[in-house]
Amino acid sequence: MWKKAIFIFLLSLQWLSAEEYDGYTYKDFDFSMITMRKAGTHLMKKFFYIISEELGHPEASRYYWDHCGSFRKGNLLTIRDQLLRDKPTLIIIRDLRDIVVSLVYYVEKWIDQGYLDRQYPQELLFKWRHLPMDKKIKGIILRDRTYPFVNGFLHEDYSQIENVLLNAKKALVIRYEDLVGTSGGGSDEMQKGIIEKICHFLNFNLTPDEMEYLCANFFGVRSQSEATGLCYTYNPDSQGKIGTWKKHFSPFLLKVMEAKYGSYLQKFGYDCKSLARS
Repeated sequence: MWKKAIFIFLLSLQWLSAEEYDGYTYKDFDFSMITMRKAGTHLMKKFFYIISEELGHPEASRYYWDHCGSFRKGNLLTIRDQLLRDKPTLIIIRDLRDIVVSLVYYVEKWIDQGYLDRQYPQELLFKWRHLPMDKKIKGIILRDRTYPFVNGFLHEDYSQIENVLLNAKKALVIRYEDLVGTSGGGSDEMQKGIIEKICHFLNFNLTPDEMEYLCANFFGVRSQSEATGLCYTYNPDSQGKIGTWKKHFSPFLLKVMEAKYGSYLQKFGYDCKSLARS
């Protein structure tokens, strides 16, 4: 009898989690966006803001967003599970080597601004802050447990991508490298092509003039204060531009990266054996 009661209780939780998320319901979303951390989340939020608020297509604001590292395959039927099953899903990925470098800068920003002061001893934060760059990179790749504030990021996102892909009924995988254009070290032609592909995938009907405006205002051209905080100007010397890892990865670090994450890099088209991206 008690087992049946527990089952009914869990079932009620399942339907509660399926019906509402932060005040929104499943019906409030037309599509979902699942991103790797440090892979252009704010850039894509800016993308949808421009389309919805500046170009007048409100349907571009009706999306659910989450990090793939938060994805857990379980029994509860959440809104995210429903959206993956029933509606279009964008999956944003990036070269893990650039993500590692971006994470180094990101953690240092956390430390400088005092975000980690209450969670970790000052001695530990001081020790990390004064490590050479190659030691920080190696620590993130190998999940160095000495520094718990960095040891889960990369592995969690990487390990959950397969679950997201397997559970998404209709998915489009977008590489960050194709989004940034020449301003981010990529190609304007590839940027325009991937933007058109996204708009087609999500049934956004943009005019040629709107498409030109979107491409011209997409990557790192406006301050964070504009567009309600969603337009970020990227630091050209750190995580914004692609290929930053080439300045920091030694042949040894490349071998460490290949051994740990080579299957991911190869699967999504990244050359993990040389300093040239395929």
